[in-house]
Amino acid sequence: MASSLFPDEPVEKELEKKVARRLSGFADPRYWDEIGPEGLTRREEKSIWAKQMNKDGRLGGRQPGAGRPRKVSVAQVVTEKASEKADQIARELISMATQHKSPSVKLGAIDRINKFEQDLEKNMRDDEKELRKLSGKSLDAALAEVLAEHGVGYDYDLPPEDVEDVE
Repeated sequence: MASSLFPDEPVEKELEKKVARRLSGFADPRYWDEIGPEGLTRREEKSIWAKQMNKDGRLGGRQPGAGRPRKVSVAQVVTEKASEKADQIARELISMATQHKSPSVKLGAIDRINKFEQDLEKNMRDDEKELRKLSGKSLDAALAEVLAEHGVGYDYDLPPEDVEDVE
């Protein structure tokens, strides 16, 4: 390639012709620094274009379906299987705490039962704190939801004359 078909033309002119003909921007770094008709370099024009496209939501941002696919973790599978057999697990745990011969197994089962009770109490306290933060319609909605879970009706649209204050 360094040799020319015409020996009297210098090699530099041949290379300059190739660079001038290719306007993709990859051949010559000066391409991006040339000033266009708006008084900006091509680099600045491209940057402004990309920012506008991003603002319009057509470039960048979250891409649907991109990234690593979500897989169910082992812990989730084990938790689901254990919740299906919760009654059997509880019976076994109580049996181990009361009837097993080894004191260390008994103590471990009792410790596990205590931990479950503490977790349950903590969750109940957290729920109670959340309920204390509620007021007005949000409190009524939360109360209606809890009562509906237990099959109890709750009508909070009573007229004020039908409501009795009980102390």
